[in-house]
Amino acid sequence: MTHAPQSPVEVAPTAAERLRAVFHAHSLLPPPGQTVVVVGRSGAPRVLVVEDEDAVRYMLLRALQQGGCGIVAPPDSTVGAQLLRDPAEHFDLLLTDVRMPGIDGLELARIAAAARPAEVRALWCP
Repeated sequence: MTHAPQSPVEVAPTAAERLRAVFHAHSLLPPPGQTVVVVGRSGAPRVLVVEDEDAVRYMLLRALQQGGCGIVAPPDSTVGAQLLRDPAEHFDLLLTDVRMPGIDGLELARIAAAARPAEVRALWCP
């Protein structure tokens, strides 16, 4: 018995892959390992966004960008902690997830409070 050759099967992209393509098209989600920096309006607050989920990160970045905020969004919480400790950086608000791989949002808030007690306010996204 002979079998006809099977035609290649096309696999549709997953929802996450489609979402990532949309993010890249809007330039708010860089390739993995890179930090997003958006310059805000003059006098607008500068926000450090530390979020490990792409969809939530994108939503936060879009909303802050539309509000005219300056935004820095590192690729992970370890880079976020480094930015908080860097005296050359200035942030008005730390917007972070609570549960993330590596350093969690509560620890990031502690780092911000220790490094910049009068400068940064923290807001957590559950």
